[in-house]
Amino acid sequence: MNWLDRSIAFFAPRYAYRRANARRWYEAASNAERLRDWKPVGDAKSSYLSKTIRERARDLYRNNPYAHRAVNTFASYAVGKGITPHAFVQRGLKSKAHEEFLKQWADTSLCDANNRHTLYGLQSIATQHLVRDGEVFLQRVMADDLLPLKLRMLDPDFLDTNRTERGQNRDVIQGVEYDNQGIVTAYYFFERNPNEQSYSVPKSKRIPASDIIHLFRTDFAGQTRGISWLAPIMVRMRDLDEYEDAHIVRQKIAAMFVGVIRDLEPLDIEETEKALRKMEPGSWFPAPPGKTVEFSNPPSVEGFGEYIEHSKYTIATGLGIPYMILSSDFSKANYSNARMAMLNFYKLIEQVQNHILIPQFCDRVFQWFLEACELRGLRGDGVRCLWVPPKKDIVDPLKDYQAYKIGVEENFISHASVVRELGDDPDSTYQEIANVKKQLKKLGIENETNNEKS
Repeated sequence: MNWLDRSIAFFAPRYAYRRANARRWYEAASNAERLRDWKPVGDAKSSYLSKTIRERARDLYRNNPYAHRAVNTFASYAVGKGITPHAFVQRGLKSKAHEEFLKQWADTSLCDANNRHTLYGLQSIATQHLVRDGEVFLQRVMADDLLPLKLRMLDPDFLDTNRTERGQNRDVIQGVEYDNQGIVTAYYFFERNPNEQSYSVPKSKRIPASDIIHLFRTDFAGQTRGISWLAPIMVRMRDLDEYEDAHIVRQKIAAMFVGVIRDLEPLDIEETEKALRKMEPGSWFPAPPGKTVEFSNPPSVEGFGEYIEHSKYTIATGLGIPYMILSSDFSKANYSNARMAMLNFYKLIEQVQNHILIPQFCDRVFQWFLEACELRGLRGDGVRCLWVPPKKDIVDPLKDYQAYKIGVEENFISHASVVRELGDDPDSTYQEIANVKKQLKKLGIENETNNEKS
């Protein structure tokens, strides 16, 4: 309290109490003693800040098991075996010509400019970049193939962030070109990886925005670059690493020392120093003449397990991943809390799928696919795409399938929508069921369902 607050409290304590309560509503904006060293530097909009965060996130991904697990978890749950496309025309009918072309292109490495991955493999890699680096770019490359469309994934480091210039009708800011309306019109990418050692400096090339997919999560209005999803918990991950390392070093030192042999006769001091330098577990060594060797007894670390567990809880909360999945510790999981955790996690996964991956990545790729089909004489008027995410893991299959059954019987949901929610294509599923029933009937095997019996 300053002198004014103290004076008011002395003469009008009730008013001072109301005044203090009103001030508490905005405690986050106060200049209290414990908040004076909290001086944020602003949003990480500059390429320098995003690059620093990206490099640290990659270091954690390489060396920290929880960061590695978190990145791969998002890719596994958001993409899994793939977000599969299905081409439809009006009234929900499939476009068989586009569907056949799409299957040949997406299910093989024909879609990859490097001929390594299917479309679903590219989705998984892009999601890993999205979480770890905060962003990733994909370029449309035209090729003389069955379908003249290939996708090339570009690392964020390929963007020439040093390129900034001003033109009459355009501005280039950190490698991104904008028109007078502030709309992105092009990107400047290096022709090769700028981080590779070379005798020449790589040159950047202008690529129209219509040939580029810039995949990133928007955290604030006007954002133009992505920030690593690991940013909120990076410091805690590093602190946890250092804490565990310090504990391991202490345990190593404690395990190495057994005792000191003291000799009444003088010894060669050089031999003693060599023995000290070659310390290993279970060591005995002579003390130097005229000297006393003292070993510190490091204090025991209390609450080591509790701190590790609490840190992992905090990291899991910051990432939005259930603790049992991040830590692979299922000792405290039961049906109720595991189901609640997975339901909340799948809400986050659905946001990633429906607000980032499908509109930014999948829909743009399908638009490119339709344009490539027209080059082969297959028009795409009225053709749209339904992207089916991978099926959700079920904690209790019996209860969930009973809920699906009731929903279909009461006409709350369609049978086809249930099949899609389980990650399968209804037409393929129905065709497979029909083929199995036909084969069983041919072999004289009875396999009636409850609906058929009734």
